[in-house]
Amino acid sequence: MREDIKERIELIKCGKVPEGYKKTKLGIIPKDWEIVRVEDVLEKVDNPVEVKADAEYTQIGIRSHGKGIFYKEPVIGKELGNKRVFWVEPDCFVVNIVFAWERAVARTTYKDKGMIASHRFPMYRVKSDKLNLDYAVIYFLSERGKQTMEFASPGGAGRNRTLGLDRFMKSQIILPPVDKQIEIVKIMNCIDLNIEMQEHLISLYDECKEWVIEQLVTGKKRLPNLRGKWSEKKLSEVLIERKEYAIKGTEYTHVTLSKEGIFPKTMRYNRDHLVKKEDKEYKITKLNDICYNPANLKFGVICKNNFGEAIFSPIYVTYEVYKGNNAGFVSHYIKRPNFINSVRKYEEGTVYERMSVKSSDFTKAIVQFPEEYEQKQISDIIDVFEKKGQLLKKKRELLELQKKALFHIYITGVVY
Repeated sequence: MREDIKERIELIKCGKVPEGYKKTKLGIIPKDWEIVRVEDVLEKVDNPVEVKADAEYTQIGIRSHGKGIFYKEPVIGKELGNKRVFWVEPDCFVVNIVFAWERAVARTTYKDKGMIASHRFPMYRVKSDKLNLDYAVIYFLSERGKQTMEFASPGGAGRNRTLGLDRFMKSQIILPPVDKQIEIVKIMNCIDLNIEMQEHLISLYDECKEWVIEQLVTGKKRLPNLRGKWSEKKLSEVLIERKEYAIKGTEYTHVTLSKEGIFPKTMRYNRDHLVKKEDKEYKITKLNDICYNPANLKFGVICKNNFGEAIFSPIYVTYEVYKGNNAGFVSHYIKRPNFINSVRKYEEGTVYERMSVKSSDFTKAIVQFPEEYEQKQISDIIDVFEKKGQLLKKKRELLELQKKALFHIYITGVVY
């Protein structure tokens, strides 16, 4: 970061006004920036739909956190009942009044024409040459815009925080000159494109990785100079369920299980590590165990324990890997969608969310495994693929952080 920008940031943090800036009730901003009411630059657009009972309509929705517009399943008019709906107009700022405080805002385009929206998705057209429509969306996705939406959405959390439209229109926002707005839009679009390309790269890489794993762990592709025999066996000959429980009053790290792996519950919840007398029994899992959640196997919640000795809920199943087998290879084998789908035939339960696969059924699966040496070679190669995938995802996270930082310095006028 340039030294002059660092100096400017420090001055503004201290409440001092740098040269070329001015102090306003909304903060310190560049001298040529304005404070305007929303009603001075946006006007509401209402185009009611005369609903026909036998006609088909597609409604829009808006995702939170700037994720954009999506389309709901088409319905016929009589299914709408007395619901008030409006034609979606292109080139409008649109907001979900229930989750405005959660950045549920977007821009409509010509591809949305012909869709309908309920009264919960009011649309606004730019009526002043002081505002660029794309900048309006960017502004309300920024922290400053989020604060405006929060102030105009009184009430508690969630669905009780409905955007007050009159309050929203009376809200004040900060606007740079329109040419500066367009420049900021171009910069942010470039960053979004970079993130989108990174996400596409991750998607392609994940597909490639899954193909490689499927080929290697099933023996469809063999590694050079490895021509050992693969043996057919039951999974129960590879895994033995660990049924150790923690002694009450002892210290253990309390962990939880996800498809990404095992991690301490303290990362999500305020839990200590002591197994108290009044607590339920906790199951012990150890390093290199294979663990899964019987109720969430369908979501891929199965992994190898890379964390170490710990305790978790007794609803989880944890297996020790028999000697003569490589835990990494076994993990890669059973995490595959093909394997998970093959054991889901044993699911029991009456409600989808509660359907589960018992340990005794899980280990009925028939597998074909190579000797331990070849298992390790295959596992090491797959681990390299997975580490590369993790690096790609880390880069995406860094791009998101960069976007957030640039969002702030451009919207606040620290850089202009």
